[in-house]
Amino acid sequence: ADVKKSKRILEKITKNKVIGFRAPQVQFSMKLLQILKKLNFKYDSSLHPAFLPGYYPYKNITLPLHIHEPLPGLKEVPIATLPNTRFPIVWLFQRNLGNWYTQLGVNGLERKKINPVIYMHSWEFAKIKSKHVPFYFTRRTGLKFCKQIDKFIKKNNRFGFGRVKDNI
Repeated sequence: ADVKKSKRILEKITKNKVIGFRAPQVQFSMKLLQILKKLNFKYDSSLHPAFLPGYYPYKNITLPLHIHEPLPGLKEVPIATLPNTRFPIVWLFQRNLGNWYTQLGVNGLERKKINPVIYMHSWEFAKIKSKHVPFYFTRRTGLKFCKQIDKFIKKNNRFGFGRVKDNI
């Protein structure tokens, strides 16, 4: 009901069809996919086939890294992981380890002819200062993150950057 209501509200506000979905905290499930298909979504990007003890379950290690169709008419666009280790390529690691880590993953996915899907949050582009938020969440946010992303994009401009819906 929440997905249906949200879709309706967003379509009314934007005057555009909402065709893609990403679950909060990438809570992927077949039940979710069945709901999305019923609501006429064209793609989902809630699958993060990564392995990280305590956060991403080990069972995801066998799930595909590439765009696939788990249900007829509904594409799944997985979030990027390092192909060999299945460690996640996510905002947290990019900000805390630097671009080299993300670049390693992007290069590995490129060799496998997989377009990487890398998510960032809007709050990362603003400087976060709070004693109530863990250091690894606030480190290199704001202008530092903007400069880091700019450098990453310039280095990888051969790929082109775009919307998921234009690549499915």
